[in-house]
Amino acid sequence: MALTDYFQYLPEEFSDSIVFNTQVSTFDTGKEQRRSQWASNKRTMSFTYPNAFDSQIDDLYDFFLARQGSFDLFFCIIPERYEQTEQMTGGTQITLDLTKPSPDNIIIFLDGTQVWNFSYSESTNMITFDVATTGEVIIRQYNMILCRFADDVMSRSFFVESVVSQGLDFITV
Repeated sequence: MALTDYFQYLPEEFSDSIVFNTQVSTFDTGKEQRRSQWASNKRTMSFTYPNAFDSQIDDLYDFFLARQGSFDLFFCIIPERYEQTEQMTGGTQITLDLTKPSPDNIIIFLDGTQVWNFSYSESTNMITFDVATTGEVIIRQYNMILCRFADDVMSRSFFVESVVSQGLDFITV
């Protein structure tokens, strides 16, 4: 695995949960002993793409095959629960209300299309666009997490069903 491999497809729908692996032993006296099987919890995530085109599904399936199912690790972009929407009318700057913004965990969309022509100042907590911008600007925070696919075996038809309706499942490592 190259540490630059990352799953670059932001989900249309996202859900996650935390998983623990605790072994509970009950003795004859009724007392219980608990042991964690893992050093820390794991996060399971499900990404769904109900509006995915065939070409996008092909790209996702090729990524799954290239990682050999759950064998290979990769970085995954995890959307946070924060989003800020602003209506721009020819300006160049937006002040952020983000909790922990950094230039490494912000994605910006202008009228639904991801844009890259901006800079971020941590000292002023402000985004500055390279040119005057008009339209709806959506700013999302995200994190990059090392993970793997949850499944090792997936037929093409099951993969398509997972992508479109059930969710493509990942586990953090």
